[in-house]
Amino acid sequence: MIYNPTCSELVVPLDAETEEEIREALRAVEQITGWKLHLKIELSCNEATFIKIRPEDIVLEKEKGYRGIGVKEEVIPEEYLNSWYMRVVLLDPEMKRGPIAVDYTDGYCERKTVLRAIQHCYTPHFEPLAKVCKHLGKKFHVHDGGSPHDFLEWLEENGYEGDFYEEDVF
Repeated sequence: MIYNPTCSELVVPLDAETEEEIREALRAVEQITGWKLHLKIELSCNEATFIKIRPEDIVLEKEKGYRGIGVKEEVIPEEYLNSWYMRVVLLDPEMKRGPIAVDYTDGYCERKTVLRAIQHCYTPHFEPLAKVCKHLGKKFHVHDGGSPHDFLEWLEENGYEGDFYEEDVF
């Protein structure tokens, strides 16, 4: 049972730096989790649409010294090309859970590509992140130094054995 809400995102590094490494890592994540890549397009503050994409559609974007994960322009429907915010995410196949973000960094450490998922009183991201940690041999950390307690408790309750948590990444 999850008792304590936390205020930090869970981050799993994929350690992929080049476009091909990122595509390869995301192919593996799709296979491991069953979740699929999508482009989340914000239409307004309260409305978004999701377009299914493939790992082959991923590109690295570079603006003003910032590197980010993007998609080839030709996969974006013309009516959305000027949308104010787009982000590559993973969605569960039934789209019943919120997305897991795919980012080039989590802002605290240079870990190349990462998966970032909320855990604010919310546990549906725990299973796919645990699968990625286990199958790819990765350790997670919390984005803002918050508590990993809920996820660690969930891992133990669900039979995940091993050291999946990396402390002191700041």
